[in-house]
Amino acid sequence: TRLAATAARHLRERGWTAGFLRSGTSMRAAMGASKGLFLILDYPEENLDLTRPLIQALAATPRAPYPVRILLLSRRDFAHWEGETLALQGRFGQQPVAAATPLGLEETMALIQEAAARFAQHAGLPLPAFDRAASWAEEDPSHRLPLHAAAAAVHAVLEPRAAFGLEGGAILRYLANRERLRVRRASTQLGLGEATLGRLLALGVMTEGLTASAIQALAADGIAENGPDAVLHRTIATTPWWKNGRLARLQPDRMAAAFLGMELFDAAFPEGDERLPSWMSIALTGHETGFGGRLGRLLFDLEAPGVAPHSSRSLEKRLTAMIEQDPDRAARFAPVASAAVSYAAAGFAALVALTLARLLQEDKPRAAIYLNNAANYLSQLGHREDALTASREAADLYRALARARPEAFTRNFIISLGTLIGALAAAGQDAEARGIREERERLTGKS
Repeated sequence: TRLAATAARHLRERGWTAGFLRSGTSMRAAMGASKGLFLILDYPEENLDLTRPLIQALAATPRAPYPVRILLLSRRDFAHWEGETLALQGRFGQQPVAAATPLGLEETMALIQEAAARFAQHAGLPLPAFDRAASWAEEDPSHRLPLHAAAAAVHAVLEPRAAFGLEGGAILRYLANRERLRVRRASTQLGLGEATLGRLLALGVMTEGLTASAIQALAADGIAENGPDAVLHRTIATTPWWKNGRLARLQPDRMAAAFLGMELFDAAFPEGDERLPSWMSIALTGHETGFGGRLGRLLFDLEAPGVAPHSSRSLEKRLTAMIEQDPDRAARFAPVASAAVSYAAAGFAALVALTLARLLQEDKPRAAIYLNNAANYLSQLGHREDALTASREAADLYRALARARPEAFTRNFIISLGTLIGALAAAGQDAEARGIREERERLTGKS
């Protein structure tokens, strides 16, 4: 993201219109005398409602009086986007920047040495030996990624005898665990008990950190080991993790994910504290709208090799329990059940959508919307039978609604039939799919 922003700044200096395209903003750009257009989409897989219209607009504009360049900052590889970009008919070429490649050996060594020198000076520790750094960097291409190389440099300063002896994911896990031990010492010294501060920081990874009011609500719900603390936030505010009036979110993302995995789902309690669903509900209050995107990134990082084995499944289980223990909570996460989410977050989105459909049985139009959405999420996960069940229910509801009020619901009925056709085809029920397709074609002709 930072690299893309730098590229945009340089292009603006050269007379281009360049910058990030944000969800909810117009795609129109005032070009004037601009020499070109450079648009950046961050996490495009989590903003398909923005990405797909942009691709369609580009497909409908085969020529322009100036260069048009699009940069997708995606965690998905190039192959993931080939299907989405077929409409561009080859103009979405596999350019050198289409996949972020590892640094060269010389660049990696320079990064390691500079990072180690800066950290050693900051920490007041001697420089490590670099005699094994080159062979470590050549062991695996992932070791030459900037995050892993910088992490290896920090690890080498802290543990010179073990320098350049761990693979990339294990180094991230080591550093996250070192931070976890530091947090536990601080928590104990503050009289909060060993786990309190770590729990709060781990929950803050799921949001943008924790406010004072969130911390106090969590204290009332038993997160503090030494019992409810009416001024817990004031104690937390004395720590280095308190910044800009809140408990900061740990960075960078992948190490923060490792911290969360180890703190909330350790070996003694691999599925976490039984109170965790309630704590998650409190921590996420006010952060529900964008949670689908954050959850997708978090689960993606937890699944990375060596980061936090099995923690992603435990996190999903506790989020499921959060909704199942109190179905009314699903209403808070309604935006998640109405948005395009990544594969990793589709399970939670489907759960919320199905729960809302049950809660809204008397409100048939809204129930039908959530059932159709749930079918799409379940199809995304490959849960064919469940997707088929949800799509049938949605189509049945819309069929009845369209008969009663065709002017209001025929269009949605047609959409739901499209979802049902896809679910039937995925389940191998081709004969019924043909019948539904014919019904859809008749409706399309009428409308």
